[in-house]
Amino acid sequence: MAAKTYWLTDGADTKALVDGDAERDRWIPLGWFVSDAPVEGEWVWLQHAVTGGKQRFPAVAAPLWAPRGWTPSSPPEPENLYKDPQPSDDTPTAADKTTTAAAASGKNKE
Repeated sequence: MAAKTYWLTDGADTKALVDGDAERDRWIPLGWFVSDAPVEGEWVWLQHAVTGGKQRFPAVAAPLWAPRGWTPSSPPEPENLYKDPQPSDDTPTAADKTTTAAAASGKNKE
């Protein structure tokens, strides 16, 4: 038996489609509510079948994107503000610090 699908809303104007009771129950504490299918004037989350990317589309345009691999989906995962950000490879070098310090000093005015 296939899992039941649920349309959820964020309480504003955006809808998302989730599969199964467990997925529905996971999104409810995150501010989503069970709703009806999207209508004109609302937005819907779609996911691309190949890239996995998610994007919000106007509900009336969603069927036009289906032939291009976009299907209704759950919203993107919320950001975890308590998780440490990923380390960056863009740490300043000594040369960057020297250039920045010289520029900030105002000595090299044009």
